[in-house]
Amino acid sequence: MRRRTVLRSVGTVVGCAVTAGSVSAGGGQRVAVDAPTLIGCSFSVEGVAPGTGADQANATIGENTIELTGTITGATSCHTAQLASCRIANGNFIVAVETVDSDDDSVCLPNLTEITYQADFQFEPASPQRITVFHDDTPVLRPDSSGVTERT
Repeated sequence: MRRRTVLRSVGTVVGCAVTAGSVSAGGGQRVAVDAPTLIGCSFSVEGVAPGTGADQANATIGENTIELTGTITGATSCHTAQLASCRIANGNFIVAVETVDSDDDSVCLPNLTEITYQADFQFEPASPQRITVFHDDTPVLRPDSSGVTERT
């Protein structure tokens, strides 16, 4: 099993830019709110193996963290996964994971490949309440999916 760190950062967040917002109060006044702010993330590929094409994702939402694990399908053995983007919209944390050509020099086999990954996200002052995960533009986890564990 290979472990390839695609993105590892604590203070720098690549592809994940989220800021706190504001809402309208009575009389048209804008009031700052303590919206979740993404302060760090990490993403790593945990394994690559021949597969059946069954994409899936599971998330655990903690007070200040979201832990995400999943399996995305590559078209050949020469694919890997990477974090494409993440953002918060209306209290929903939206994550996109995509397959890309690996920079391995090995021979590519024309079979479906299951790529397992893990991603960890840190927020201030608290994590979003919901998460949606896309694999290559296809939703695999939505707020009402059974793969989401509510706040612990």
